[in-house]
Amino acid sequence: MNELRTAFSGPINKHASFNLVLVREWVDNGNAVNAVTLDPQTFAVAPFTDTPVAQLRRTGVTPRVDYQLSANHTLTLRYAYNRDDVRNTGTGGFNLVSQGYHYDAPGQTVQLTETAVLSTSTINEMRFQYFRPDTVSLPNTPGYAIQVLGAFNGGGNPIGHYTDIQNTYEFQNYTSVLHGAHAWRFGVRLRDASDVNTSPQNFASTFTFSGGLAPQLDANDQPVLDASGQPVLVNITSIESYRRTLLFQQMGLPAAQIRQLGGGASQFSINAGNPVVSGSQFDLGAFLGDEWKARPNLTLSLGLRYETQTNIHDSRDFAPRIGVAWAPGGKSGKSQPKSVIRGGFGMFYDRFSLANVLTAKRYNGIIQQQYVIANPDFFPAVPPVSALPGPVPDSTIQEISSTMRAPYLIQSAVAFERQLPRNTTIAITYANSHGLHLLRSQDINAPLPGTYDPLIPGSGVFSVGRPGPVMLMESAGLYNQNQLIVNVNTRVTRDISLNGPTCTTER
Repeated sequence: MNELRTAFSGPINKHASFNLVLVREWVDNGNAVNAVTLDPQTFAVAPFTDTPVAQLRRTGVTPRVDYQLSANHTLTLRYAYNRDDVRNTGTGGFNLVSQGYHYDAPGQTVQLTETAVLSTSTINEMRFQYFRPDTVSLPNTPGYAIQVLGAFNGGGNPIGHYTDIQNTYEFQNYTSVLHGAHAWRFGVRLRDASDVNTSPQNFASTFTFSGGLAPQLDANDQPVLDASGQPVLVNITSIESYRRTLLFQQMGLPAAQIRQLGGGASQFSINAGNPVVSGSQFDLGAFLGDEWKARPNLTLSLGLRYETQTNIHDSRDFAPRIGVAWAPGGKSGKSQPKSVIRGGFGMFYDRFSLANVLTAKRYNGIIQQQYVIANPDFFPAVPPVSALPGPVPDSTIQEISSTMRAPYLIQSAVAFERQLPRNTTIAITYANSHGLHLLRSQDINAPLPGTYDPLIPGSGVFSVGRPGPVMLMESAGLYNQNQLIVNVNTRVTRDISLNGPTCTTER
């Protein structure tokens, strides 16, 4: 790994200053390939090792300008450009260098912050951010992929020409006000995100070779016959099936005869349809909090947050939060209490991500289709999709529940801190976490018991009138956790502190 880091800073004029950071990294990783392949001339099976190098080149440019607009207003502008460029990623193990792909991920961020001192007791901070990450993946070798199970993976990478373009806008405004024994803080956050994702996964198709029962061949690649003149059958490996395919094709044998001799792919799969899906999402969060010093030894923290978003029908996300810190015996501001008791309770919501929305769009059974052909006789030619039988009827469909709610966590904790002799402090904390409406996915189209025969595709009684899984994303999960945490700290000198092991018990 090599890294070059350069920084420049200095004043522009009496009101502004400039800072610039440049970062350049070079990282080369060898990905060990341990596979079994064929000699391209003799078709002899032989172990194959290689160490293709995955080359990472990382670039970062971050200029920043601080500007004093007036005596009470400060403006900060920051721009960041970061790029990860990786070649030969995806290689290693059974994956040959032809399975590698070029990963390129540039990202740009623009941040604007304005801080205003409105009075001796009021400060307002406004923030804006624009974030644009772009991702591109391009296979080293275009075309179909070859999977020879347990031997090697070659040909093109099934990822295809993948792109993902996101645009995220975020605006925040926070205000802090001091008023007597109260410290108020309130604000709002607005976020808008869009994503255009192009994923032609397996649009170039994949041939799979898996071996199986086939005639035994002699040294001249002719079938060995038993006493009755019938071929002797043996189990052959996937690489042997692949070898026979190439050998007999070179000899000009028809596809049917090649399969009788143990050659031919065991499966052909290809995806078709529209590789592009897009979506957008907006969410809002607003909060109000008060830190109230009710007494010199008692502080209360009260707060309320509200959140909502598009893409799910949920407008009930209110999150109250309460905290208390009490120091028994510390009745005056000058005394130093030896014990502190703290407690807290709060609700914390999580957002239903835009990525889940795109997944449901892509796998709705209409946008894309999957075709799977068993024992194809057209290797290595890839037929047009229009010439194939219908798509797989039991392919998986993803759906979002109409009753989806944002998941949330209810957390409560109580802690006792005690100052012991010899500058030692002990802290004992009990915490409880209770999660509701957690995200999960379940198959709502599982066949009724006693109606499904695994040997008969599509058999069974299905609730949606079609075979195959229908995975419903829903918010019906539960989570419970109890923790007991004990920590000991000793301050030996002004510069040396010892922390005892933290003991944590969960249930």
